[in-house]
Order: sequence, then C-alpha cells, then structure tokens
Amino acid sequence: NWALLNILTLSLSFMLVFTAFQTTGMLEESVLEAAQNDTGQDFTGAGYKSLSIIYLVFAVFNWISPMIVALLGAKVSMIASALIYNAFCASFLRPALWSLYLGSVLLGIAAAVIWTAQGAFLTANSSSETMGRNSGLFWAIFQTSLLWGNLYVTLSFSGKPEISSDDRWKLFLILTIVGCCGSALMLLFRSRTAQSDDDDIDASVNADLATLDRPSLRVSW
Repeated sequence: NWALLNILTLSLSFMLVFTAFQTTGMLEESVLEAAQNDTGQDFTGAGYKSLSIIYLVFAVFNWISPMIVALLGAKVSMIASALIYNAFCASFLRPALWSLYLGSVLLGIAAAVIWTAQGAFLTANSSSETMGRNSGLFWAIFQTSLLWGNLYVTLSFSGKPEISSDDRWKLFLILTIVGCCGSALMLLFRSRTAQSDDDDIDASVNADLATLDRPSLRVSW
C-alpha cells in the first residue's frame, strides 16, 4: 500500500530529524557553557535565547508557511526544512555567536514549513477511514525521538561534570548524521498517480453506487 508506506516513511524520517534536534535543544545551554569554558573566550550565546528565537519565528511564519508549501510542494518543503535542522545541529560542532542566532531564525522558518508540509502530506496520504490510524501511527513513532537521544546522552555523559570538546564533537557528529539520514529518507516519498486518485475516488463513493447511476456519477466528476 503506497499510502501506508508514505506514512511509515514520514514517521521514521521525522523521528530521525527530531531525535537530532530535540536532543540538541535540550543540551544547548550546557553545551554552550562548556564551549565557553573550553575556549576561555567571552562567548555570550545562550541556549534559552536561541530557543526563544526559534519558537517566536516559528509562530510568526506559521501564517506564511502554507504559501511556501503550496509553491514548493510538501516533499520539497520537508526536505529543504529538514536540511536546515541538520545544519543547525552541525553548527554546534564549532559554536559561534553568528551561527547560533542566524541558525535559530532559519530554524524557526523551517519549523513552520516542515510542520505545515507534514500536515498536508499526511492528509494527502489518508482517507476518512485511515486518517485516525495514520495520525496515531505517525505520533507514536515520532514521540520516540525524545527517547533515543536522551538515552545516548544519559549513557555517555553520566557522572561527567560537563561536556568536553571531544564529547561535543562526537555527540553532534552523531546527531548530524542521524538527522541527515532522516532527510535522505524523505527522498523515498512516493507521489500519487492518476490511477491511484481514480481508485481512491471509487473507494470513497462506493457506498453511493448502490443508489446512484454510475455513468451519471462519472460525468459529474
């Protein structure tokens, strides 16, 4: 079933992209403080400021994102946005003030676009009968993104007073690779075909065919 495969691919790709991002978001402040101690420089970047910028821009661009998704299409919108998520995670390999705050603005835009595109894609691959199942499947898989990154951090950094430079490199290299795998998985999304659309239309009106004349129904379509 191509639609179910699309939903599974969507769920897994978002789980991977957001495993990287949500782990990054939870560790931002600790990582930036440790980076400042390592370099001895007066680094003024703050994780809570970064997250505030992300979600402020996210809220504003939710009003604009439907136009972007309509222009680019759901698949391209999700891939482009996911790559921005990947770049944001990669920026912590070598934290800098400009990349932190510029990345936060771009990520806020990407967040609005990716979630609008996700909703459009989920709807396009669901019928009235499968919408509940597909939504539940997506969120069940997606929510595990809160597990994997935190589990790795707990096992790797337990007992350590702070995240060292080497630990930071290893962590964010892994997170960036995981996020990129999620972005690559989005390339496997399949498009609807004309025949698939016809089949879906036939299925959705199947209950009416007992009382309506089929040729006249075809003409009305």
